[in-house]
Amino acid sequence: MQQERSTSLQIVQDDPYLVPFQDIYYRLRGKMDAVINSFRAEGGLQQLSKSYQVFGVHEEASEGQNSYLYKEWAPGAQEISIFGDFNGWNRDQYRAKKVHIH
Repeated sequence: MQQERSTSLQIVQDDPYLVPFQDIYYRLRGKMDAVINSFRAEGGLQQLSKSYQVFGVHEEASEGQNSYLYKEWAPGAQEISIFGDFNGWNRDQYRAKKVHIH
């Protein structure tokens, strides 16, 4: 929901020295709305706060084999690479593509 731009903002009425800065408020408000919508899409802030249980690297046992599962919350990413000293900084060795779960 986009707020209408005007000097009728209560904060500007209370402090007219903020008039030159009201565009910043609207810009930040739009970003905050995007963050809030992301929280809602992920099941709310309470659910998102438990994401450490799902995201990151976790060891799994499957069919008698130990393996590792890596999940990342990066809604704007199309792919992610895991690299470092352990693989000689090879960005192509462990590349993951975006998977839509919903």
